[in-house]
This record gives sequence, structure tokens and C-alpha cells, in this order.
Amino acid sequence: MKIGIITDSIRDQSTGIGFYAKDVVTSLMEADKKNEYFFIDFMQTTFNKEILIKINNPFKYFKTYLWHNYIPFKTKNIDADVILNLSACPHFFPFPQKEIFFVYDISWYLYPKYHPTSRVLFYKFFFKKCLKNSKTIVVDSISTKNDLIKYFEIPAEKIYVIYPGYKDNTRDVKKIKYAIDFPYILFIGTMEPRKNVESIIKAYKRLKDTQNIKQKLILCGKKGWLFENIFNLIKKFELEKDILYFGYITNEEKKYLYKHADFFVYPSYYEGFGIPVLEAMSNGCPTITSNISSLPEVAGNAAILVKPDSEQELANAFKELIHNKTLREKMKKKGLEQLENLSNEKQIISLLDSIK
Repeated sequence: MKIGIITDSIRDQSTGIGFYAKDVVTSLMEADKKNEYFFIDFMQTTFNKEILIKINNPFKYFKTYLWHNYIPFKTKNIDADVILNLSACPHFFPFPQKEIFFVYDISWYLYPKYHPTSRVLFYKFFFKKCLKNSKTIVVDSISTKNDLIKYFEIPAEKIYVIYPGYKDNTRDVKKIKYAIDFPYILFIGTMEPRKNVESIIKAYKRLKDTQNIKQKLILCGKKGWLFENIFNLIKKFELEKDILYFGYITNEEKKYLYKHADFFVYPSYYEGFGIPVLEAMSNGCPTITSNISSLPEVAGNAAILVKPDSEQELANAFKELIHNKTLREKMKKKGLEQLENLSNEKQIISLLDSIK
């Protein structure tokens, strides 16, 4: 069979979905030597350039949304049996080929206040239709699978779970461009309301007001929707010298920061999976995360779980890890053990069997 893979979610500066999509594609192509694969995109990248069929994006506004409703018509002229749609962007018109549609979360449905109105409206119109048209749906956690069954009445047998298969191919570096000679708490993720960065800042402020702590707070990630609120809060609390923003970081910088942090904090309000939690555990970094959505599934018993809307619980977890080195060492070990429960090798084979 010939399988076309839509790769517009995989970019040279990827975030969680991009890392996941790249890993699944790589694992799939390594495991499958029978089928023929090629990529479909409107942009040539380092990842897709060798076997790319380019479909131009002629749209000036809502480029991603409109392009995904445009390409089902353009693929009529492409020799393919299956389309692997990794973008999670819904479309009203079905592909002429069998489609495998990936869904990473339904935060737009459960927590619309954390998304632009245009995105929520678009998904409301097209998402359910897209699920119905797809031959197979792939999700990144059991939690997301259960959400699709509960809220969209999708048959369980139509949904396949594939965890992100974290492969640490990043080289270790002894130093990075940032001068760090102090202990620190780490957050990595997009600067947007859903990631709950403001609660991290408030918990940190609460702890600094009551404890003499040496740890600074380092924030890393792209600026997303309504990011200004985060920096306004830092300024309001006069914490510019204690909270440092590094922006988007390289894989080498990320690995260094995980390995040298006192602990990692990720109290997101909702995740389809939560790749940063997986990354932190794989690099031996003790982790605090939320007790909702997929995050308990990912963390297992290897992290401290807190209510994301409780600044006090978050501050208490900070305090416990700052002052308890034995607990930090225990959590490092448990994190590495938890990775074994998140292997995706059998899940990849199961998806391949469904394509036949």
C-alpha cells in the first residue's frame, strides 16, 4: 500500500504535538518495511524534504484550517491508499482515501475559555464530522480515548492508543548559553492559559514570602495565546530577578535544564498526554503535575500530583521537594521505572495491523 503522511504539525521548532508526530512517523516507518510512505505538506522541512509531495497553501487567513479543508480535493490526484493525518486539524470534506485521524486532546471542548473563539467555533463545526469520516482514530492516551467515547460517542474499537515513544538521541552538553549558578525550579511548555503558568508564579511567590529559598524559577517555551498575562504577573509581584524566561530552547538546552533542575513543575489544566512530564522523568528530574486528565496516567506513582487550581497545594509540593533531598532521589528512580509502562512498540504494530 501507499501511505501519505500529512506533516504540517512537524516543524524545525516543534512543540509537544510536533515531537509526538515525528516520533510516531519515525517508529511506524522503521517497523513497516512492506508499505510505501511519502509526505504531504505545504512547506519543505528538514524532516519531510526527501519524499515530499507539496500542496501549496494559497490562503492568507486561517491558513491551517482552510488548507486542511482544501487538501482532500487535491489528494484525488495523488496515488495513495491511506492518508495519515497527524495535524489533528478537523476538516468537513472527506479524503478519497482511507484516513487515519490523530486526536491529541479535546481541551477546546472541555475548556473553551483557554482557546481563541475562532478555534473553538471551527472545531465545533468540523470535529465530529471528521471523526465520523475517518477509518481509524489515533489518540495519545487512554484518557483522550475515554473522552472521545464519552463526549462524541465514538466506538471504542475505532480508537487506537499510541503513547509518545520518547527516544533520547540528544547529546549531553556541559554548559549552555545561559549563565546558571543557582538552584532552580523548571517549567517547559507554551506560555498560554491552559498550561497554568500563573498558578506556578503565585505558588512560587507564596513560598518566597514565607520561606528563605534560594531557588529561582525558570520558564521555557514559546509565547502563546494571552501570554502577556504571565509577564504582567511577574512584574506585579516584582519577581523579575527571580523568575527567568528563556523562550524556545534547543533539545540540548532542554536536556541540560531537566538534568540540573531541583524539580520540574507542570500543573496544566488539561492534557491529551503531557510530553514534558515524560521528558522530565526520562532525564531524572523529579516532577510535580496535575491530578486530572491524562497526567496521572503518564506520571503513575512517580510524581507529586496536585489540584491545578490550588496554589496552596502547589506551594506545599514546592516546599516538600526543596527541603527533602531523599524524596527527590526516590522520585528520580520512580520516574525512570515509569517509562517502561509507556512503551509504544506494541501499539505501533497494532496500528499497522489496522491499516491492512
